[in-house]
Amino acid sequence: MSGFTGNVMVTMRNSTTNNNYVIDRGRYSAFSLSGPLGPVTINAAYHAQAFTAAQGDEYTGYAIGGMMPITDGISVSAGYISTKTGNGTAAGQGTSAIAANNVRDDNRTDSYNLGIGFDLSQATKLLANYASSNVVANQSTTLMNVMLVNSLSARTKVYGGLGYGNRVGASIGTLGATNAAGGVNLANSPVTSAGTASSNNAIVFGVAHSF
Repeated sequence: MSGFTGNVMVTMRNSTTNNNYVIDRGRYSAFSLSGPLGPVTINAAYHAQAFTAAQGDEYTGYAIGGMMPITDGISVSAGYISTKTGNGTAAGQGTSAIAANNVRDDNRTDSYNLGIGFDLSQATKLLANYASSNVVANQSTTLMNVMLVNSLSARTKVYGGLGYGNRVGASIGTLGATNAAGGVNLANSPVTSAGTASSNNAIVFGVAHSF
């Protein structure tokens, strides 16, 4: 409608107790909206997962962002993402034990990203992006990449790029892994290891085709 596109998805409940549905347990919902607002293309999204049997797997998250041309051949973009996960307690909220272990009571991660694009020619575009995330007070994660994209046709593109990621204050783990700290199970939280750092470099290239 008026250039905007919206998406809505809701699932059924996904758990039973004694053959009776548990209210909202396991239910997933997601909503998104994107479209033009003057010269700016904006997008927004929200999703949520209700309690599962583990009572620590619930989460909510939202994202907002936009892209705007600033002059011929140059555009900028920015975005913000926030995710709040459960912590495995019966109430599904923060406890003093979790706070004592330097993890936010709501187990929240906030991230933002900035990007700029240069049109080198009608078919070739250079992209540079930066993203940063603050998981807990003594941790930070940054990602940077530079991409070159060439349009061979209206439906086929080739691309190549360099990427760098750095995480300070924690070991790199798998989202969704459980870590015992202070006697409390922490779902979707990193393993605290202050003073350590992990970094990775990546080279990527490929072909993207729209059918």
